[in-house]
Amino acid sequence: MLLRVPDLDRRQRDLEHELELLEQLRCKLELRRHELGSRKQEEGLPQRQQSTVDPRHPEDGDRLTLSGFAAKSVRPWSKALVQAYVHLPNQADTVRASARDRDPATRTAGSEPLLAALHGDQIRIQLDAGRLKIDEPVQEFVWMGAPVCASFSVRVPLINRTHNHHLKVSAEINGVPAGRLKFVMQVDRKAPRLSSAEALPGYEPYRYVFMSYASDDRAFVLDRARTLEALGVPHFLDVESLRAGDLWERKLKEHVGRSDLFMLFWSPAAKASKWVAQEARWALELQLRSATAEPDIKPYQVDPYHPVSPPPELSHLHFERTSI
Repeated sequence: MLLRVPDLDRRQRDLEHELELLEQLRCKLELRRHELGSRKQEEGLPQRQQSTVDPRHPEDGDRLTLSGFAAKSVRPWSKALVQAYVHLPNQADTVRASARDRDPATRTAGSEPLLAALHGDQIRIQLDAGRLKIDEPVQEFVWMGAPVCASFSVRVPLINRTHNHHLKVSAEINGVPAGRLKFVMQVDRKAPRLSSAEALPGYEPYRYVFMSYASDDRAFVLDRARTLEALGVPHFLDVESLRAGDLWERKLKEHVGRSDLFMLFWSPAAKASKWVAQEARWALELQLRSATAEPDIKPYQVDPYHPVSPPPELSHLHFERTSI
C-alpha cells in the first residue's frame, strides 16, 4: 500500500519527535549515572566507571575523614571553640578524646568521608559561620598520617533571643575540594558557660598557662594556643628568640611562677634546647615547694609517631600524652 505525501511527512515528523524524546531520555540517564557515581565516590563505594578523583590522590593513598566538634549551645556575647579534624577512620576514638581534652563541653557535630591523600599533601580547612566572626577562618596543614586539627575561635554576638547558626567546615587537598560538613550551633542565654567548667564534677579550669617549646615546633604550639584563646584561658606563649639577658630570664621565671599549668611541648628540638630544660627545672622546683603541687606539669609529644624520651628529672611524668 502506497502512502500519500502528507502521510509521509507526518510519519517523518513523528519519527523526529520520537528521536528527540529518546535523546532527552539518554541525557537524563547519563546525568543520573553521573550523580550516582559522585554519590558512590562520596560514600567510599566502588565504582564501575572510571574514577574522577584527582590523579594526585590515587586509591592507594590514605582515605581520610573530616570530623567536627563544637558545643551544642553557647551564650550570647561569648567565644566558642569549633574543632575540625582530618584523620584516618581508625583514628576516630583518638580524635574524639583529643577534642574532649581540648574542650570538655564539646560534642561530635558530625563526620564525613574525604578524598584520599598522600603523605606531604597540603590540607586546607575552612570554617564558614555566616554572621559569626571567626579568628583565622582558614588554616593549612601537611598530611603525614597523624590527625590534624583546626581550632577556630568563634565570636558570638549579643542577641536577646535564641537563634540557630548554620556552620560549614570544608576541606581541600592540594587545592581540590575534598568534602564538607554542616552542623548547627545554637545561641541561647540559658546555655552553660563556655566549656561548662562549672557543671563538670571535679573539673576546675586553669587560671594561667605557661607554654614551653622549641622554636622549631612553633606552628604546632600556636594551634594549641588558639584553643586556649577560644576557651578564654590566660596563657603565656614563650618566644625562644627573646630568651636573652638577665631581664628576660627574670620575666620568664615570673611567668612560670604565676602559672598553675606548665605545658611542656616535647620533641628532639625541645630536648636539645637549654631554655626549655631551664623552664622545666623552674616549674619542677616550684611544684616541689608548693603546698598544692603547682604548677601541674604536662608534657605533650609533638610527634606521637616518633616519641622522644624525657630527661631523668622528668621521667616520672606521663610523656605519652599527644593531645590537648
